[in-house]
Amino acid sequence: QQTRQTNMYRHNMYAVNPAYAGYSGCTEINFSHLNQWVKIDGAPTTNFFSANTRLGKSLGIGANVVIDRLGMFQQISASGSVAYGFKIAKEHTIRLGLSGGYFQMRLDPTEAIAFDAGDNIIEGGVQSSNSIETEAGILYAFKGLELSFASKQLIETRSNFNYPDLDGYGLKRHFIGYAGYSFILNKNFSLTPSVLYKGVNN
Repeated sequence: QQTRQTNMYRHNMYAVNPAYAGYSGCTEINFSHLNQWVKIDGAPTTNFFSANTRLGKSLGIGANVVIDRLGMFQQISASGSVAYGFKIAKEHTIRLGLSGGYFQMRLDPTEAIAFDAGDNIIEGGVQSSNSIETEAGILYAFKGLELSFASKQLIETRSNFNYPDLDGYGLKRHFIGYAGYSFILNKNFSLTPSVLYKGVNN
């Protein structure tokens, strides 16, 4: 798994699928910080910032930045999104979204505990590599029903480090499917059971 995990996806669907950019019709700004395995050296931490809004009746734009750290690995990505929506009949909505941006993988082995003095990564010191990041998604909405599908890291790019005899870091295509239905209970409350499926190519 190379993309961030979150249990707050329902509060920020744009982080799951670029087709949600502008879907709500208002400007949304989200920031989240996730700190796992507290008090363990090298524990994963994730910082995520995103914003999206609608332009006119159909167009949506958005941007997000992710800083993800795990041990001696650090991932930084920044991307922008555009989405377009249209209606079929009166109540059926389809939105298509595309996202593209920058991805950097940084590796810092200076504090690693190494048992092999000849390890290429340890001797190579701090390294960073850059590549592009792409994403595409589709959303279908009908009354309280939402169905969406997205592919993150759509183009499986590879970024090369300067370590001798070692391949670079390759991004793997991820698939995310979502289904949810909102039940209006009364004027103040609604209930939305939902399912999120996430998978990696092969």
